[in-house]
Amino acid sequence: MGIEMGKTKIDSRGRVTLPGALREEMGLTPGKEVRVEKTGKGILINPVISKEEFLQSLEGCITEKNQAERLSPLELKDIWGPKLARD
Repeated sequence: MGIEMGKTKIDSRGRVTLPGALREEMGLTPGKEVRVEKTGKGILINPVISKEEFLQSLEGCITEKNQAERLSPLELKDIWGPKLARD
C-alpha cells in the first residue's frame, strides 16, 4: 500500500489537484504528462518519461560487477518495441 500524501476532490470538470508536496517530490510540473491507469483497487497516476529520460536514468546501473545479458539490437527491439510504439 502507498503512502497517503493528502486528500483532494474532483472538481466539476473532472479534474483532480495533486497535493503540492507530492507534485514536488515526483517532479510533476505544469504541462508534464502523466499516465492514468485503472487498477483493481483504484487509480494509478505515473509520470510519463521520455525515451531520453529513461535512458539517462539507467546511466551507471551496469558495472563490471553487474553485467547485463548481452542482447542484439533485434532482441532489444522485440523486448522494447511494443512499449516504445505506445509512447
